[in-house]
Amino acid sequence: MWRSLLAWHLMRRMTQRWWTALCLCVAAHAAWAQADDRVLTFRVQSHDLARYQNYMQGRDPLDIGEIFRVGLTRHTAEMWLFQVAPVLGGCRCNIRYQAYQADTTHARAVAELVAGRTVSDPVAGFKEDSRYADQVWFSDPILSGDDFLVGIYTHQSRVDVLALQDPERLRELIYVVGRGWEIDRKVLTAKGLRFVEADNWSSALRLVEARRADAILQPFSSQPRRALAADGYEASFVPVPGLMVRFGYGRHFTVSKKHPEGEAFLRHLNSGLRMLRDSGFVQRLWLEAGVVHADVRQFREVR
Repeated sequence: MWRSLLAWHLMRRMTQRWWTALCLCVAAHAAWAQADDRVLTFRVQSHDLARYQNYMQGRDPLDIGEIFRVGLTRHTAEMWLFQVAPVLGGCRCNIRYQAYQADTTHARAVAELVAGRTVSDPVAGFKEDSRYADQVWFSDPILSGDDFLVGIYTHQSRVDVLALQDPERLRELIYVVGRGWEIDRKVLTAKGLRFVEADNWSSALRLVEARRADAILQPFSSQPRRALAADGYEASFVPVPGLMVRFGYGRHFTVSKKHPEGEAFLRHLNSGLRMLRDSGFVQRLWLEAGVVHADVRQFREVR
């Protein structure tokens, strides 16, 4: 009964282009319901899991008929895509998330993946990241490099930085990157921008707040003032108005070549991603998250 109601509910809200995807989604629900109770558990940072759970509010991840903007960020969008795509692509599995017991760097997740101890990672990566060392497969792109436009974020108290509009003046700033953010360093170096390193995401933000760094590159947000989050500490970080940086590197999910289920998981993952992309869901997801937005393309680009 609930599957029939789900199909009716989704059909009312979708265009003809979505109808094909709808049939696939209903089929995926049926396949998931008939599958073994096989659970694939992936570890994520506790704050990312809390934010994702707060966004989903107990909703079934496979119900992709409606995308809510409040609380949606790049991180939550990637976690949603990762939880849905393999199942839509035919994986007879149930994907669940579990928090690390302590704050853990992404470098550890990469090392586990490369070693084959995990089959994949819900945090997408970049093909150009040398840490993968040809030991992983990359999924079809979930976000192209041309669409990946990021903001120059600083603490809301830094009125001096927020007032800057001359791209040349922005070259005088000190940016901050995490120690494992290899691609961020490449982007900053290519543009002649100076930077310092922080141990992790939280310490990077605190360096900006303490004025030991001036700014950090981050995807735009759909939250009020384009703040990094709707509430809490990260809501204090906002972008310099009217300016953007073209990141230039696309994002992909990664799958271990050494894991015995890696090849099959990649096949299911890519199949599901193609369904979601063809249905328009992926584009709508990035639009609602604020990562891709028409008005951002009108911003002045820092080259």
